[in-house]
Amino acid sequence: MQNIQPIETQYRGYRFRSRIEARWAVFFDFLKIEWEYEKEGYDLGKAGWYLPDFWLPTLGECGIWCEVKGKDASELERGKCHQLQELTSTPVLLLEGQVSHGPFLLFCWDLSDSSGGSSEWDVVWGQDQDGDVTLFVLPQGSRWICWDSMFENPIDGTERIGSQHRTIMAMNKARSARFEHGRQS
Repeated sequence: MQNIQPIETQYRGYRFRSRIEARWAVFFDFLKIEWEYEKEGYDLGKAGWYLPDFWLPTLGECGIWCEVKGKDASELERGKCHQLQELTSTPVLLLEGQVSHGPFLLFCWDLSDSSGGSSEWDVVWGQDQDGDVTLFVLPQGSRWICWDSMFENPIDGTERIGSQHRTIMAMNKARSARFEHGRQS
């Protein structure tokens, strides 16, 4: 089997290491989610240096890191996301594969565990009941927890997941983005 290499892609003045990273930037832009590309690197000790793909400063209580992988992340790559979360005490969202609704993995402090341990949560994109604010929602048992309120006020997930118009438009915009010959999207 041939090893397929990512295609460096320019978008909004940034040189992304892959098209899939650029497509996620288009997705974030459409939803007006602020992002910074490769903001800061970290020394993870034995695992080496790590440079997360995105910093999303307006999501969550104090922002989240976001790592993009073109396919399923290896155990080593997942381990680095977990180590980054532990080192920075900041959630790390792992986006695997093409721009889609999810689910994806979020490495974060398990707020249901008073011991301060960390865990992995499944994440999907969602919107508020008016359909105009994009949120992360995290399944916890049979309840969905609203990300923008930092796990406060659990709501029934079907209410939030039902209206996805802007999210679907953002996915379509990202998937159809053209980057050839200097086009911006």
